[in-house]
Amino acid sequence: DGNSVYVASRYPGAIAVFDRAGDGTLTFKQVRKTGVGGVTNLGGAHGVAVSSDGAHVYATASVDDAVVVFQRDIGVNPATFGTLTQIQVQPNVGGLDRAIGIAVSREVDALGSRNVYVTGHTSDALVVYKRNVDDSSPDWGKLTLSQTFYDGVDGVDGLNGARAVAVGSDGKQVYVAGEDDDALAIFSREEVGGTLVFVEARTDGVGGVDGMDQAYSVAVVREGRQIYVAGLGDNAIAA
Repeated sequence: DGNSVYVASRYPGAIAVFDRAGDGTLTFKQVRKTGVGGVTNLGGAHGVAVSSDGAHVYATASVDDAVVVFQRDIGVNPATFGTLTQIQVQPNVGGLDRAIGIAVSREVDALGSRNVYVTGHTSDALVVYKRNVDDSSPDWGKLTLSQTFYDGVDGVDGLNGARAVAVGSDGKQVYVAGEDDDALAIFSREEVGGTLVFVEARTDGVGGVDGMDQAYSVAVVREGRQIYVAGLGDNAIAA
């Protein structure tokens, strides 16, 4: 809804909440810090993403190797609108060692985001979660583990040092920047269930690809077909 901004702070592990005015200016509103007020497993908070229905906020914890789920207040009270309450922790059952990157899918229907995708930098992995989209359920917004992809397993490539993840503007692809592979791993996404199939890796220095040494972040143009990758080692942006 454009009314809130969320910032992850790695140390000591916190999410700062800001109100956003119509002109884009911010006013500090809340902090959710690990070990305080019932918040847990947020050590090394690194990535943060909001579901497309605005009802939940998801954060990665690179020290606690976890994904933390918050319910977002979307009621009519301006004093509490946008504030967060922790409702779930997804611990590291494989793939979340140094959880960093996070992205939520953005479906065009009213159900909102069906999936959350998380990178494990040390695990060289991409973890796929299904999101409960039933707003009448007590588990609304909570996550269920669906898939885990590891670099070098079952033909998957480009995930060594997996750092950033983004979902294509049409929801049909997921892209992961592999820092240690100097690569962009590309997955096709099934629209209804959100499951992934590895397609290919585009690697710096191969097939005319350049600018992706230490691929660090990835962004997708919301309207269009462009994907941009920042190469930390190349001091460059590849498009």
